[in-house]
Amino acid sequence: MLKRSVLAIGISLLLAGCGAPAIGGSGDGASESSSLVLTGPVKADFSNDKGGSCVWTPAAFLLTFTTGSVQNGVKLDFLAQVGVNAVGDPDAATPPRADGLTPLVVRAGGQAIKAASGTIHVTDGDVSTHAFKGTVEATMEDGTKVTGSWSCTAVFG
Repeated sequence: MLKRSVLAIGISLLLAGCGAPAIGGSGDGASESSSLVLTGPVKADFSNDKGGSCVWTPAAFLLTFTTGSVQNGVKLDFLAQVGVNAVGDPDAATPPRADGLTPLVVRAGGQAIKAASGTIHVTDGDVSTHAFKGTVEATMEDGTKVTGSWSCTAVFG
């Protein structure tokens, strides 16, 4: 039975790489929700936010999560490199992204605030349904603290 599960995931990832929805996946648009809260210099509560996005890039085991804009235009986004089982605990501050920012970024007042330390926990990932969830515990370079949980149903990137 384990061999069938591994085979199904492998086929799903192969199809995803070709642009097809995963086996059992809906192929519909992404959705996200969170109970993320920012405290300190930048304050925001994302508990009512439903305007973000979530993208899963299976070939790179990369999850891109973006909140919608909340109080005063504050947004949060992260890139999480996850393991084979689509779970992991990537660092919020390293390695730098292609744009030179940290994996976790708070966007406020027209500026991108990088993470100084912390972890993006991906506690559950289902590649067949594109559903992911986890928590964030991080401190940004300006002292803002990011805490809370997040979840999303991703589209393929």
